[in-house]
Amino acid sequence: MPVLIPGNLTTGLGTHTFARKSQGGVTLALDAATQSIADGSSTTETLIWSATPIWDPGSLWTGGASDTFTIPAGWTHMKVMGQVFWAVDTDGSRRARVLVNDVADPLFGAHTARVPVSSSEGRSSLISGIVPVKENDTVKVDVTHNGGGALNVEQDLRTSITILKWNTTKYSHIKLGSTQAIPTGAATKINFDTLIYDGLGIFDTDNPETLDMDRSNAKAAGRRYQCFGGVHFETSILGTLMARFDSTTEGTPQTHHMREEYEIETTDSNFGAMLGMFTPATAIPSENAPNDGGIGFAVKHEHGSDRDVLNGYLQIEDASDAFNSILTVSSNQVVGTGSTVGYVQNEVPLTVSSGFQDGTTASRLNIPVHPTGGTWLYAILTACMPWDTTAGNDRFSWIQVDEGAGLVDVHGTVSHITRIGGLDRLHHAVYLFHPLPIAGEEYRANLFQNQAGNRTMLGNTPPQHFSLELFD
Repeated sequence: MPVLIPGNLTTGLGTHTFARKSQGGVTLALDAATQSIADGSSTTETLIWSATPIWDPGSLWTGGASDTFTIPAGWTHMKVMGQVFWAVDTDGSRRARVLVNDVADPLFGAHTARVPVSSSEGRSSLISGIVPVKENDTVKVDVTHNGGGALNVEQDLRTSITILKWNTTKYSHIKLGSTQAIPTGAATKINFDTLIYDGLGIFDTDNPETLDMDRSNAKAAGRRYQCFGGVHFETSILGTLMARFDSTTEGTPQTHHMREEYEIETTDSNFGAMLGMFTPATAIPSENAPNDGGIGFAVKHEHGSDRDVLNGYLQIEDASDAFNSILTVSSNQVVGTGSTVGYVQNEVPLTVSSGFQDGTTASRLNIPVHPTGGTWLYAILTACMPWDTTAGNDRFSWIQVDEGAGLVDVHGTVSHITRIGGLDRLHHAVYLFHPLPIAGEEYRANLFQNQAGNRTMLGNTPPQHFSLELFD
């Protein structure tokens, strides 16, 4: 891996501060062609990772196939990203969780998803915040489902976990100290009441449920931030769930503060719904993301009666050293039944964009050459797609990459809305890339829906976007 000297670097992509937050790690893939997961929400199984890692520059993965990664000496924080690729099955819900020392928490990364009504694979994403660790801590992934019979997790680049050593103090972290009842059908802000860490100096003791991005230190020129948040709902929940990052003063999410929503269908015990999400790096406050007060985290559900959030967290991290570009759509797109429609670019609101727009077409995002001649460590693509208000069946998105031989599907997570009900009808898709992103590859988002007749993806609807983010 190249050594990047901390300090400013001015290139055709703009001026960046390299802090080299990530210092290596591993990417692991499923050991066998399939791993059978027994039915039942009370049955959890840990995934077994291959003795041969996808990426391991420090030779950290030893001892053959195992379900456990052990934190090496010298690690103080980590970040975890991954995905689980389920075989085709149209019944029940699935859940994947990262366990640290055999404990699950939204901070570590988790995702619950209702499988699409159509005959399609199910995919669970795992996005963590910044997690404090120490030597000999353990990291695992456990999964469960209630599909009515044994269901395979499949060996594919879409079943993998990346564990990165993370080196930063530039973040703030608050959490929920006790359960909170969420009324049905109403977006409700999580009342975070416990400060864990405030490296950005944005915690407000008078309003502890938010992180105050209106402070002068948060508005410094060139500063960009990522928001991370997650909650864990109690068991036996039905209907559609939604989570979003919220502006404290406007009360609605702003541009690039995406929402996530999906349907869960289970009355089983021991199957708590897990929501976890993050934003691309963007200036906060900014013309595109105005926040006169702070950033909070809100959730919503349609269970029919109050349901408890058992625990949750909100983090904001300084991501000023990330290279990224965000495309937004200002006009509507009509999507026919079963159609694949590229996510068309109409404007690029961020200044760091030129190197990402040099590909075949402006509707795709291009991997630029690293400005120092080094290698990108990993890439994240995110998308938030707003659909029309018509109730119906599946809408989902996925990513394709042009590797020179045409567009092909890549590993990552397909996010979907199923049996659209009365919520906001947006969905948040996250895609994580290993092996390392290659200069010249081009990515595009695609849309699918299987309701009879056309459906519209709405333009001019915050927080829609399609973004590509690269890290050293």
